[in-house]
Amino acid sequence: MIRRFRLLILAGVHGQEPQSSFILDAISKDFTLVDKEPYQVFSFTEKDFEICSIPRFNEYGLLNNIRGNKSKVDLNRNLPSQNWSKDFSHPDYNPGPKAESEVETQKLVSLIRSFEPNLILSIHTNHFVTEQNPPQVNFDGEFESDGYNLAQKLSKLIDLELTCDIGYSTPGSLGSYAKDLKIPCITLELDDNLDNQASLDRYGKALERFLFRDF
Repeated sequence: MIRRFRLLILAGVHGQEPQSSFILDAISKDFTLVDKEPYQVFSFTEKDFEICSIPRFNEYGLLNNIRGNKSKVDLNRNLPSQNWSKDFSHPDYNPGPKAESEVETQKLVSLIRSFEPNLILSIHTNHFVTEQNPPQVNFDGEFESDGYNLAQKLSKLIDLELTCDIGYSTPGSLGSYAKDLKIPCITLELDDNLDNQASLDRYGKALERFLFRDF
């Protein structure tokens, strides 16, 4: 039997990027809650596709307006990728004492293993620490793949440039980990200058069309 297309989508990885969570919360409001710890996980199933949604991945960071979690670890440097490193150039990039040291990361790794997504989509804003980038659709994966084709579709729908190089090293990031697993990963960088509602107004409909495969 052919399995449904499975999309894992998460937001609120960095607590200073609440717009991402606001948008995904709005899109996921009618999804089914399937888990509550250490963050809420929602599910939506149609005949030919399934969505696993994590709107507030870094709950502590979002509540306290900080990049990292309670342990001041950057959760997007804590994934057990081949390029994980204990070294970091700025406190906000703290990767933790070891790869997958944080409960949020452990849960995500477990979800990826059990859900087996065909595509991962991580929503951020272009809020920056030391490296500034414009809003964009950034892709990690093989160019000759369905994942890259979907990244192209999202780029067109949401009217943001498609890039395949963020321009600096990201050891322990979700994109790096997904690439190790050969799972296509899109990191959507939205405009941090827009507030929550303006972000939803600018990006919400296009992102919803992408999630529900209306393209």
